[in-house]
Amino acid sequence: MMIALTNVSFSYKKISVLENITFSLERNSIVGIIGDNGSGKTTFLKIIGNMLIPQKGTVSIERNGRNTNVCGLIETPHFWNELTGRETLQYYLTESSSDTVKDALKRWELGEHIDMPVRKYSLGMRQKLAIICVLYSEEDILLFDEPTNSLDSRSKRIFFSEVRYAAERGKSIIIVSHETMLLTRYCDKVYSVANKHLKQLGQLKFRTVVSYLLRFLREDEAKLAQQRLEAEINRLCQTEQQEGISFRSDNEGVKTQFVCSFIQRYAKNVIQIASQFGLIEAVLIDESEALEP
Repeated sequence: MMIALTNVSFSYKKISVLENITFSLERNSIVGIIGDNGSGKTTFLKIIGNMLIPQKGTVSIERNGRNTNVCGLIETPHFWNELTGRETLQYYLTESSSDTVKDALKRWELGEHIDMPVRKYSLGMRQKLAIICVLYSEEDILLFDEPTNSLDSRSKRIFFSEVRYAAERGKSIIIVSHETMLLTRYCDKVYSVANKHLKQLGQLKFRTVVSYLLRFLREDEAKLAQQRLEAEINRLCQTEQQEGISFRSDNEGVKTQFVCSFIQRYAKNVIQIASQFGLIEAVLIDESEALEP
């Protein structure tokens, strides 16, 4: 076990933020954290990163009986603006091989900007630089707070693909994000922070969600929607294979993401349900409460 929190509580002055949080993170695993703004997600990461000390409970971070290191991108990344991207990476990735850094720059399309001062970087470029500094470090535990902010769709897929590869190399990773569908697709477990507590979410039930949503459609619309869903999944498989990005076709999260997509495009009477993900969140919270067709 890499991390263990036991009955952890934290307050800012007299305002309680987290209460009796118990959580564990295993080696080679990816955990996603979702929750509303101000729910305590970033506070949770800061406690794990030893940036905040809880008033109650214990935090244990170890592996095989020895201390381990934590590295994180928490809140807005800050750099020395006069340093170039190359100098920034040399400072943060002192133990990483030059080949690793070179490959990362190529994959993240920062190579041609690497000798520019960081102050001239766009928000997206700064976010990519910060991700590289954390993701390709030699630390054992990686923490990410809204890492996909300012990233385009392709960069988001690259991030999650690289995170999976990092976990396979022995890293343990926690990601806080509002990208619920991406978290359910790539993470081993997803938790929700709400009402000061942490709750693990159930696995998405693709067939249940599809069946329920299709109840809102006429029979001919339902048949068309299913055909379009299959075509869309095949298209994404081909696209991601061409870009060299792994595609986990057995994951229920990505299929449910497409349910939202095709319902929005082909069923006007349920656009609001799909766009707000109200139904999806209900299914995520507890498998036993999943809506039955």
